[in-house]
Amino acid sequence: APPVGAPAFFHGGLPPPPPPPRRGGVAMLPRLALALLALGSAAGQSPEEKKLARLSRLASRESIIQLSDKNFTKYALQAPRPYAVAVVFNAMAPDYGCEACRIFRHTFKAVADMYRGQYDLNTTDQKLVFFEIDVDRGRQMFGAMQLQSAPHVYVLPES
Repeated sequence: APPVGAPAFFHGGLPPPPPPPRRGGVAMLPRLALALLALGSAAGQSPEEKKLARLSRLASRESIIQLSDKNFTKYALQAPRPYAVAVVFNAMAPDYGCEACRIFRHTFKAVADMYRGQYDLNTTDQKLVFFEIDVDRGRQMFGAMQLQSAPHVYVLPES
């Protein structure tokens, strides 16, 4: 018979299972140290360094970064910008049937892929970021640029 006051799972003289691991104390110190280190390094970055770090992460996944009205000014126009910009305004949705956009995008992507294969935004002095904004996601920017057709390509020096 189990001892008086023993939990229901106590059978045959086996000891109860160990208590679950604690959520604090010494076990949390390594995680806390890493979190503080990450916060400290991010806090020491200038706004342009943060912007470049974000773009570098995006560019490591895809050679052409997609923009919209929401983020176009921040990444493509707003100074300080320690990188040059190559941006194509296009109309890729099937509704538009823009064959020139489709053909040009293939070439633009090939150039962006070659650049990404040769240069790392974090280490090169030749910082160039490739962007694309589609008319469906960038109607305000198309209007502000007074664009009536696509594709249009702009190359902007760093600022």
